Amino acid sequence: MASTRDQDLGYSERRGEPPTKWEVYEQILAIAYYITFERVSDELRIFKLDGGSYQPQTIDNSQF
Repeated sequence: MASTRDQDLGYSERRGEPPTKWEVYEQILAIAYYITFERVSDELRIFKLDGGSYQPQTIDNSQF
């Protein structure tokens, strides 16, 4: 199964194509939080919309 990691994190250098999922959530819908999970490495990443762009957030595992 192909990974969508690059698209999920907005790493596309396309011209003249539809926006990526990242671009839609960040720039069009302005969703407050964007969360990704990389199943191969078990990596959870959380981004918060701040000033019109997503900023990575630190995950504090002691809260869980």
